[in-house]
Formats: sequence, C-alpha cells, structure tokens
Amino acid sequence: KKKRIVCSAALGRRAIPAPLAMDARCIAVAGLAVRSILITLLVGSSLLVLAATWHQPQAMVVPFGPAATAIPLPVALVFVFFACLVYVWELTSRRTWKAARSALSTTDTFAGQVEAWRDAAPLIGFKMHGGGPIVPYPIAEWSDETPWIEFGKDVTRGVLLVSFPLEFLPGDFAEASAVEFARSRASGGSPESCIACESDALCGLGSSGERRKASGDKLGHLGEAELSLRLRLPCGTEVDQPDMMLLDSGFAGAKPLCPSLMLLLSVCLLALLVDFILVAFIATPVEWPIRKRFFTVPGGRLGAVTFTCSSSGNLHVDGVAAELRAKNRFWIGSESQWILLEAEVAQLAPWLRTLRHLRLLGQCLASAMCVALIAWVAMARCKGTAIGQAQAFLAGVLVASAVWGLACLTECAARSQVRMCSERLGSALPGGAMVTASWSEGGCMQSSLSIEVEQVKPLGHQQALPVLKSSQAGNVSSKQSLLA
Repeated sequence: KKKRIVCSAALGRRAIPAPLAMDARCIAVAGLAVRSILITLLVGSSLLVLAATWHQPQAMVVPFGPAATAIPLPVALVFVFFACLVYVWELTSRRTWKAARSALSTTDTFAGQVEAWRDAAPLIGFKMHGGGPIVPYPIAEWSDETPWIEFGKDVTRGVLLVSFPLEFLPGDFAEASAVEFARSRASGGSPESCIACESDALCGLGSSGERRKASGDKLGHLGEAELSLRLRLPCGTEVDQPDMMLLDSGFAGAKPLCPSLMLLLSVCLLALLVDFILVAFIATPVEWPIRKRFFTVPGGRLGAVTFTCSSSGNLHVDGVAAELRAKNRFWIGSESQWILLEAEVAQLAPWLRTLRHLRLLGQCLASAMCVALIAWVAMARCKGTAIGQAQAFLAGVLVASAVWGLACLTECAARSQVRMCSERLGSALPGGAMVTASWSEGGCMQSSLSIEVEQVKPLGHQQALPVLKSSQAGNVSSKQSLLA
C-alpha cells in the first residue's frame, strides 16, 4: 500500500467516548478485584506452606479431613510452582506488567510504539458473524491524523488508563458510500439492494450531530458483516487495536507509569493488587485514538469518472475501465447504467465541440469586423475626407455586436446541454450524477475536452462523514478523552 501523507494534527478537541452502562463497569471492576485478590492469596498461601514445610517438615499438617497428614516437601513445591504459574499467566495480561516491561528493554519503548502506530497502514475488512474469511477492502492511499499529546495545556495530566481505539475516516462522501456498499456486498446482498442501503444510510447526512451519529451507527452496525479494523506495522506485522496501558502524563509528555517500581512489585508478587487499585480507584480512563484517513483511488477521486475527447474527436475514459467500474459500483451498479453513461457522454462531447468551434468562429469574425471598421475610420481621417457613409459604419458596428452576441449564446447553449445531461444521468443513476466540462490549455482548436461525471454529494457531507471505529473502543473509557 502507498502511504499518502503522514501528518500529525495538533491537540484536537475533546473526543467524548461512548460511556458504558454502570452495571457493566461494576461487573468488570468486581471481576478484576476477585481475580487479583484470589490469585494473590493463592500465591501467598503457597509460599507460607512452603516456608513451614521447609523449616518443620513433620509439623506442617493439613487441618482438613478425618486425620491430619503432613505435607511432603515435593507437594509443597508443586503447589508453589502452580500458584506462581497462575500468577505469571494473569500478570502478562495486566497493565502493570506492560509498564514493567519497558524497564527491561531499551529498544521497545513507548515512544517507538507510538511512532510505529503512526507509520502503520490501515487495513479494513468485513467478517461474517457466523465465521469465514475476512473480506478485505482496498486502500490505495492514506494519511495519519493521530493527535500528538506530548505538549499542550489542554492534555489531561496524571495517572491515566489509556485505550487506543482505531478510528478510520473516509476521505470524502464517496469513500463513505463505497465502504457501506462493500459492507453490504460482503453481507451477501445484491448490487441493487446494496446501492439502496448505502443511499439510505448516507444520502440523508446533515450538519447536525444527531444525523452524524445515526449515519455512523448505520455504517458500523447495519447488516450481517462485522467491521474489522487492523494496522499493518512498518515491519509487516498486522495487529488489532493496541491494548490499554497505564501512563503517567506530565508536562514533558506521556510515558509508562514508573517502570522500575512496577517491575519490583511484579517480582514481589504484588503487581495484581496494585493493578486493581490503579485501574479501579486512581487512574483516569481516557482515550487516545489512532486516526487514519483513507482513500480508495490515488488522489482521492472516488465517485467520479472522467472522459477525455481529443482534438481529433476520439473519446476515451481516463484510467483503466475495468478498475473504474469495480471501484464505482457503489453508485453505478449495473452494466446498463455504464452503457447509458457512455452513451450520454458520447452524445454530449460532439455538441460541446461544435458549439465551442462556433463560439470561437463568431468571436474571431466579430473581432475582424471591429478591426476592419477601425482601419476604415483611420484611413478616412488620414486622407482628410469625412466619413460619408455613417449609416454603413453604424450598420457594421451593429453586425459585429450581433455576431459577438451569437457567439456568447453558443456558450449558454453548451451549459444548457451539460445541465440536461446531468438531469438525465441523475434520474437514471441511484447515486445521482453531476456533469462538468472543461477544456485543456492549448491552441483554440487543438485543446482537448474533459467531461467529468461525479456522484452528487448531499448538503453538509464534509461535516457529517461517519467514523469507522474499532469495536473494542470505549470498553473502559467512561470519563473523558486524553485530549481535553
């Protein structure tokens, strides 16, 4: 994939995460507390049993059962080994261990991870709820819009529990329509029903926040295909949404929370309790979104088909026709619609070329008549003779003005032809159409004609573009965003 631009936005506005229901958060915290306390008690009791058995092998008995029996030393060692194994298994999924690992490595730093996330290419796919392979969505170019948080007074400071949701933004309205169409096709819908679905979901976009939220919900949750967002790191590894981390956000930037102390607590078998206390009572849950803007066609011109008519009258489509048909199926779905599009453009191009030639011919003729009249007046003055043919002179001026006016009327006729072509295609294509025509730079008669047919964009489409967000986002962030 080609990386289009790697830019970094300044401190963005507060991103309000979707809060969880209070009962779900309480259940998650209660489960974390139970696991932390039970595993810590298990490890502590196993160490007490081992210590007592080591110093007094015959005195350490099990006070259960009909008869008290002594615990052999090998059994106590196995008990300790099992308890430590459970502790290590649980610790590897905790945030305190992720912070402690940075004290053991000088290369795998948090700053390096952030740079890798910013340089990672976005991957979009669709997977069915019942299983099956992920259907990839093609991305030609992308730009990174992950906000920087190293400096700024509006950044939340203190001990933070940071989640990193993936947020992929379509380049424009056409990109959003194409994603919805591809999701509908991955669900097994017909092209006609897919076009109707994306039209219902996206053509009603407005500038209000309610419409934006409704459009985003439709884009992310309609149908049976589930959205899959991933990142391809510069090393080639494909990863899902990064795990949550405990960070210390100060005025010098964000970094892992006390790596050396977290490592010491891990060795002292207290990391689980500390993790529970930090997550439940001390750390502030926030979001630091990893944002990518993607484009399906190089240059970001999805939803538009351009035809070029050369000076000799040959008409051809710009680009590979098969590729353009595949990428513009979200608004030109059937073969008959493509045939209609080509027929309308083929009918419009000769009219525009003829009208342009008439306009240029009329302007040249009117200019020549004006020059001739001026020359005639100059010659009459040089000879010292009065202009006896005043009526003829006035008639020549009127004729030149009439010819120039007719040349201007041809321009109006050309615009009328383009408008009627837009109306015919707009009524025939489900996504609507808008036709524009332009002439390339060059000689008056040698310039080529460019006709662009573009999908109609609704009012407020730039302010109401949906955001593709990873499904794991917002599972702990119930307070605020990292960017205030």
